[in-house]
Amino acid sequence: MASFARRRVTEASAAPAAESDLVVAGTAVSAVGGRFGRFRWPGLALLVAAAALLATKLVFHQSLGLGVPVWKGLYGATIVAAGVFCVVFARRGERVAWALIGGATVLVGAAQLYWAYVLVEMAHPPYPSIGDGLWLTSFVPFYVGLFLLLRARGVRFRPSLFLDGMIGALAMAAVGTAIVLGAVLGAGATSGALAAVFTNLAYPVADMVLLALVAVAFALTNWRPDRSTALVGLGWMVFVVTDCVYAYMVAHGTYVPGDALGVGWAIGPVVFALACAVPARRRAFVQPGLTALVPPLLFGATGLGVLVWDRFDRVLWVSVLLAFGCVLMAVVRLTMSFGENVSLLGARTHEAETDPLTGLGNRRRLFLDLDHAVGDTGHRVLALFDMNGFKRYNDTYGHLAGDELLRRVGTNLAAAVGADGHAYRMGGDEFCLLADPGPRSPGQLVEEAAAALREEGEQFTVSAAYGYVELPADADEPVAALRLADQRMYANKASARMSAGEQSTSALLAALTKHAPGLDTHVHNVVATSLKLGQRFGLDLKALGDLRTAATLHDIGKVAIPTTILDKPGPLDDAERAFVRTHTLIGETIMQAAPSLGAAAPFVRHSHEHFDGTGYPDHLAGENIPLESRIISVCDTYDAMTTNRPYAPTRTAAEALDELQRNAGTRFDPAVVTAFAALPAEAPATVNTHDTPTPASSTPQLAAA
Repeated sequence: MASFARRRVTEASAAPAAESDLVVAGTAVSAVGGRFGRFRWPGLALLVAAAALLATKLVFHQSLGLGVPVWKGLYGATIVAAGVFCVVFARRGERVAWALIGGATVLVGAAQLYWAYVLVEMAHPPYPSIGDGLWLTSFVPFYVGLFLLLRARGVRFRPSLFLDGMIGALAMAAVGTAIVLGAVLGAGATSGALAAVFTNLAYPVADMVLLALVAVAFALTNWRPDRSTALVGLGWMVFVVTDCVYAYMVAHGTYVPGDALGVGWAIGPVVFALACAVPARRRAFVQPGLTALVPPLLFGATGLGVLVWDRFDRVLWVSVLLAFGCVLMAVVRLTMSFGENVSLLGARTHEAETDPLTGLGNRRRLFLDLDHAVGDTGHRVLALFDMNGFKRYNDTYGHLAGDELLRRVGTNLAAAVGADGHAYRMGGDEFCLLADPGPRSPGQLVEEAAAALREEGEQFTVSAAYGYVELPADADEPVAALRLADQRMYANKASARMSAGEQSTSALLAALTKHAPGLDTHVHNVVATSLKLGQRFGLDLKALGDLRTAATLHDIGKVAIPTTILDKPGPLDDAERAFVRTHTLIGETIMQAAPSLGAAAPFVRHSHEHFDGTGYPDHLAGENIPLESRIISVCDTYDAMTTNRPYAPTRTAAEALDELQRNAGTRFDPAVVTAFAALPAEAPATVNTHDTPTPASSTPQLAAA
């Protein structure tokens, strides 16, 4: 039984005292060198140097046949130092894991020291001994520490990757047991006392389990471990391979005490310490592709190789069982990969044919379905829809509200079509349906679908213009069917009636621009900036609709002002100024004549009130002035100052903004001016800068009045 004992060090030291002192100093500094940040890497360097010194001595003396005069405590001291380093200098969040790994390493070092200083001096050392207990006990914290380390680094359990790791673990276990355990059993490891038999078998089994866990850990990182995790695995592999080679050589009687092989027991813990010092970086998980099949294929081939080996030279039954399990799992993994790829392909195809906003089919899906419908002898209706009023809604209430409206009407359209067809979103505000009308007439089906796309509110109406064709009666080719439906849709759109509010606003704005050509640009600028400010102040949908109407018609009263006054190049006299100031009252009167515009009329009336009460027509002050009027006042004045005027020079955006800020608290609401200045830098300049000079009629004398 003694032949299977762990003879890490079997001869006393004959090394010079100075050299021993150097090694002791190196290992000591390694253990405490990282106490302060600047000594961390020097401490590691000394630790590596100590192991390198050992390797150099062993190889040098062995090659010259001079024996192995090695300080008998060097193995243990190096390993213990590495373990202490791991315990002391573990990073926050990983301290428990590194404490277990470092503690296990210290146990290994203690076992080495026990053997070197106690058992080697005995003529007949006991087996198993305390050293064997320390060695075998160290495996448990190694296992747990590896699990906790992966957990701390965010490595998630994924069934497919775990299966990859198990395939690798079974492959390595099959090879390891066939070679190492077979050699150990062949040398009579199962004869003798029960404790000795258990110890002989426990070493290779524990090594195989540790190697299997490393394979699983690497697989769970998608075979892409960070440097620190890779070093941990490398250290264990060096340690385990050294153990296995040692057991194999002892079983065959070829191991020479002091052989350079023993360096592996010191190098492994040194690599642990290096892994503890290297920063761990979480890598973004990359979905496995075809390259992910390479490891299970290689490991599966390894398991198959063991089965072939058994065919020509019998190996242990446990190795055959492990190899069979490896091959079986590789087949399961390939089947799983095929299923995953099919599922992934289906998901990608669905995404490519689905509109992400509404969940309806997109243009690609429509063309595929249309190809089938054209070739079918059944009766189908193809209808295209274009939303009336959606752009206005989107501009008034914002893109998020517009997206929500599209989702709602898309759901309504799908429900209206039912199970007899499909609904599609072509892009933007265009929808489509392809359905069998069933008992309904084609016109009835399309009317119901158009009704599903309609939404109304107090200040908005969104409807749908449509055009449809019957297949195959109207067209027998997809492109021709779409072209004809599109032509009919735009014909329907041109004849669609606007809402009462839209009609009134459009008519009044047309009258205003006819009286003062070019004023539509000024109106557009004021509306765009007013809506942005209204959203900043949290106005609800109805209030934003009223604000849009008031901003659009804030100058409607100018239809009663003669163009000779509007275009006058010089300052106005008192009578002219008084006449101009009546335009807000005239505007209110005009708007109140249209019921759909009445809610916005007061905002036009008070659009020239001043925050300090010096404005007109009612001399309101502060928050007694409607917020909508205060917003329009700032936007109107800014646009007037940054546009060509016959009575004053054009100002730059910066100069105009400075003027607003100087008059904040007197003419303008300071809060509105502050919000205006906080708009995106490009908003005021883009909205109020024109490529060509604006006609004089669009630069009202009202700013001066």
